[in-house]
Amino acid sequence: MTKNLHISDDLTLPIEVVTMATGILGIRGSGKTNTAGVWAEELLKRGQQVIVIDPQNVWWGLKSSADGKHPGFPVIVFGGNHADVPLGGTEGKQIADFVVERRVPCIFSLRHLTLAAQRRFVTDFSQQLFFRKGEEQYQDPVLVFIDEAHKFVPQKVGPDMTHMVHAIQTLVAEGRASGIGVALIDQRAATVNKDVLTQVELMVVHRTVGPQDKKALDDWIKDNADVERRAEFMKSLAGLPLGRAWFWSVGWLDVFHQVQVRMRETFDSSRTPKPGEKRVTPRTLAEVNLDELREQLASTIEEAMANDPRELKKQVAALQRELQQAQSVQSRAKTTVEQVEVPVITDEQLQRFERCVADLRDLEVYVDNMREALKGAEDLRTFMLEGVRRLKAAKELPTARTETLPGGRTATSVPRSLNPPPRTSQNERTHIRAAATDLTISKTQQRILDALAWYESIGISEPSNLQIGAIALIDATGGHFSNTVGPLSSAGLLQRGGGTMRLTNEGRALASIPDRVATLNDYHDVLRRRILKVRHASPRTVDILNAVIARGGAEMTAEEIGREVGIDHMGGHFSNTIGPLGTLGLIERNRGVVRPTEILFPVGLS
Repeated sequence: MTKNLHISDDLTLPIEVVTMATGILGIRGSGKTNTAGVWAEELLKRGQQVIVIDPQNVWWGLKSSADGKHPGFPVIVFGGNHADVPLGGTEGKQIADFVVERRVPCIFSLRHLTLAAQRRFVTDFSQQLFFRKGEEQYQDPVLVFIDEAHKFVPQKVGPDMTHMVHAIQTLVAEGRASGIGVALIDQRAATVNKDVLTQVELMVVHRTVGPQDKKALDDWIKDNADVERRAEFMKSLAGLPLGRAWFWSVGWLDVFHQVQVRMRETFDSSRTPKPGEKRVTPRTLAEVNLDELREQLASTIEEAMANDPRELKKQVAALQRELQQAQSVQSRAKTTVEQVEVPVITDEQLQRFERCVADLRDLEVYVDNMREALKGAEDLRTFMLEGVRRLKAAKELPTARTETLPGGRTATSVPRSLNPPPRTSQNERTHIRAAATDLTISKTQQRILDALAWYESIGISEPSNLQIGAIALIDATGGHFSNTVGPLSSAGLLQRGGGTMRLTNEGRALASIPDRVATLNDYHDVLRRRILKVRHASPRTVDILNAVIARGGAEMTAEEIGREVGIDHMGGHFSNTIGPLGTLGLIERNRGVVRPTEILFPVGLS
């Protein structure tokens, strides 16, 4: 048997996809569940471990043939109406230990549990799975299917979901190194957490009609595709017939293919009977050695039974009978018993307390980050004031000159007026503010004015919004930036248009104008601090920035950068790590090539 996975007559995928992060998306009835089932069948045929998180109890059909007359795959079903082993919802860690150590394929049917219990199980299981797969002897490949993914990685994350979302995001972003792949399955792309979905390396998309879902998909592809492919993909989504899907992987697989996925070979336990049609039940299921399982999972089964509502009712009835008998004996003995209630902390209260402690720790980290952000703002102000002193000390500025940048690009620097505008006193600034429709300038708005003045000092009179954002410590791509700049423009302190801005005389009078130009190294130090304040950025993002800076402005390939910083350039983790540099306009990416922009190497700084 070939190692490639047979998905359709005209598409096979390498078996290495078992450790990739995959998204399988499409509206109800479009064929996504069949596609996921085919994926699982192909892996099981080739001896690969498959784990399914199944909140709808629709995956157990893997144990029988399509017609129900022959056995399918010997997959262990935990929980649900077709359970080999009961599942109480509290044994996530123990079961993770079991599946890692025994390397068995399994399905977790969770519909009999409350949503809170489902999420608790998935959180405990995911955390322990990642932990145990980090042990060298247990790093065999495994693919974890997560059906109805929005239940476990929702776009809107409540306070009680933080640990669950983080656990699954860790599997998606970092699991590959330990042999873990994840397949997220859902009807709507818009309801799945974007921080998780953007890390998917292979996207499988069936029919999609909702505008919000199309936008979520477009957010994934716009940085990874050329205009023609993007247009073809988006135009076809609403009209895809049953079972037909796009397979799109940028980079390692380099797949952009629309195919008709083959029908599954196992029983379709997810199929909804038509009106008047009798539900078919398979006669033959693959056998699982339950005696061996029970021996291996004795403690786990015992705990699950203890949490089974039916078992609890039996236990309560038995305890009530014992209590009545005890009361009868006490009555005959005429013994007075004094009841003393001793308050105790329940398991649930203890868990809530532990979650509160974790939230407080997260808050502590947030406060520390805010403290660092304020320090970075103060450093920026000192940095710009240093430039002021240099300009005052210079008797004249150089005339316009053309410089050759690394990589063969040229740029011309045009100095502003030889004599900086006169400083204004605090009283004069007050009068200017009064003239500017009584505008009270916020700290963020002041940083924007100061950044504009700083760019003027190095010969850039009309910097772009991204350039301003990089120095003023504000994301220039969102509505907050526009809302902050708008009042400054209305008050006549700056002019904007075409994605650039420039100071007016009134705005210049309110800005802290640099005295001298700082060095390029100083500028890069400011950018390093700025990047750490950007959403999704990390110290590894700074590592990538340092690698680009070290080339002195020359372009690099993504492969070269990945090799220098130790990150797989083909994975979603690399794309997410380098992303903030593009958001700030410091680099441009196209077909695996990374080019620094003039925002990273401004003309006039050396």
